[in-house]
Amino acid sequence: MLSMVYTPRASVRKGKSAYSSIHPQELVASCLDRSANGWIWIGDLNQLHGKPWVLSVIRKKLRSGLTVPEVWMMSTNELLTQVCEAHGGLDRWKTFKKVSATFVTGGGLLPLKGFDGNPKPLPSTVTVQPQTTVIFTFGNPDWRMNFRPERVVIEMSDGKLVEERSNPRTAFDGHTLNTPWDLLHRAYFNGYTRWTYLTTPYLLTMPGFEVEEIAPWEEGTERWRGLRARFPDYIASHSKEQDFYFGDNFLLRRHDYYLEVAGGVPVAQYVYDIDIASIRMEADTCRGYLSSLGMQCGFCSEWSQT
Repeated sequence: MLSMVYTPRASVRKGKSAYSSIHPQELVASCLDRSANGWIWIGDLNQLHGKPWVLSVIRKKLRSGLTVPEVWMMSTNELLTQVCEAHGGLDRWKTFKKVSATFVTGGGLLPLKGFDGNPKPLPSTVTVQPQTTVIFTFGNPDWRMNFRPERVVIEMSDGKLVEERSNPRTAFDGHTLNTPWDLLHRAYFNGYTRWTYLTTPYLLTMPGFEVEEIAPWEEGTERWRGLRARFPDYIASHSKEQDFYFGDNFLLRRHDYYLEVAGGVPVAQYVYDIDIASIRMEADTCRGYLSSLGMQCGFCSEWSQT
């Protein structure tokens, strides 16, 4: 689904500062006007993206008879395609069924929830589809955790059940940032977060995701293009709506969301040290900042795929 906000041309002033507070969809509309022959181009989209090819592409699409919403959707699809290519390529990604990584986590969230904050390497394996995660040595050297959105299980290495919880998302109802977690709360959180991080950005191409380009994020002297994703109900994640920002090389730089399992606090997660390999994952190092509290948490990982 694509929502368009049309702004009259007269309300858009010339100059860089005039564009900084305008949504990109409004800017697209401000650069177009209706003529007897259809839409004509009267503005400069380079103010938005700083990419000359964008202007050329949109001009060609409009001349072919597409509507403004159709052109904007194609722009979003082109950005997502370039992002996937920069991270290793969607075709190559589709050949993998599982991704494995060793996570080392730290920061302030888990101590707030009643867990030891000391980083310990935890091997994890996720399946691309359906959404599942297995974490080894979870809570006990002889335990492992199996996650699915509808059920989390902690079991011994021989398969003997330790604990389980069905409909685990409902166990977070009424939680705030300071509400303590039990081990099954943490299992659900670790399960969906590892899956999200190890499948980004390719998850945005999965059935049911609604993706649109949003206003770029300015970080210092850099401008990062953004995609807003609305997650389908069958995928468990931080929040229904999440924003992803990408640098000039189309690699992920920032990931924004609301941590619904901890009272909905806003989180801005910055991504560093992305490894250059045959297929790139989200990051080797992430730092997340709970925006309202200035609290930092993060993880680093080493990964492989099969």
